[in-house]
Amino acid sequence: DLLKTNADISRCQLDRIDRKGKHIVSYQAVSGVYSANEIAAGFFEEGFIKECMYGPYQKLFRTECISNNRFKPYQYGEDLLFVFETLGNVRTVYLDDYIGYHYVMREGSAVKSSFSPERLDYVKAARDVERYCEKHFPQHVAAAHRWVYRHALITLRQLYQYDLAKSWNAHIKKEKKYLKSHTSLLPELPLRYRFNYLLVMYCPFLIKGMFAIKRK
Repeated sequence: DLLKTNADISRCQLDRIDRKGKHIVSYQAVSGVYSANEIAAGFFEEGFIKECMYGPYQKLFRTECISNNRFKPYQYGEDLLFVFETLGNVRTVYLDDYIGYHYVMREGSAVKSSFSPERLDYVKAARDVERYCEKHFPQHVAAAHRWVYRHALITLRQLYQYDLAKSWNAHIKKEKKYLKSHTSLLPELPLRYRFNYLLVMYCPFLIKGMFAIKRK
């Protein structure tokens, strides 16, 4: 497909296989050639483009598009950052709905494991994506700001949820300051994020109990 379309990146569909052998496709890709701008726009919104582009797996890259790109030393988020930074060197991306990559979900996998403080790297990577977007895709900066805000809020909630607040008190104070100073983004987010904001900022003591009840 790279040869037929002359695209800089070619990507096939991925599915996940759970412990019972069930094949799960989160979003069905729509085959076609997309511009780097279209991919950047879809990167921050729910849908098949986001699902397709969040990592370098199941992709073929034109060598010159990644020759100067390197993975950052993050435990989480380094893969999505690598792909987004590659978009600055890309003209077109070919997405194929053919399922050619199977991800087997096992016990203890990074996707399913409990929260780890190393996941704070994900927010760092997201902010790197945001800065890169400001420089290379300024037309999508508003979406990038909302995306980073969501992830900062989710991570902060998880620190309370998994009883890690005391260990990461300095980080929490910093992130709360960020969340409060960017509340103008809240009305643009789904209701659940606004609810999480109220919990994190004013009732964090309720979070652990609420999610314990939800798991039951």
